[in-house]
Amino acid sequence: MEIDDWLQKFRNRWRNKQVDRVLELFADEVEYYETPTPELESKEEIRNEWRNIRSQENIEIDTEVFSSAG
Repeated sequence: MEIDDWLQKFRNRWRNKQVDRVLELFADEVEYYETPTPELESKEEIRNEWRNIRSQENIEIDTEVFSSAG
């Protein structure tokens, strides 16, 4: 999957508050960084951190790819 396709799926699923569908995009062994939270080291930690998206409104997600390698 190309990075732009992955990011588009990430954005769409987040906007639609589909936490489990977002997590499908990650490998089982994951390290996730999101400011200002500390590093998250599992899908379960990410799921717990993201519980709040169900109450978010007007979700906007901006991304910029600085580098990509096969």
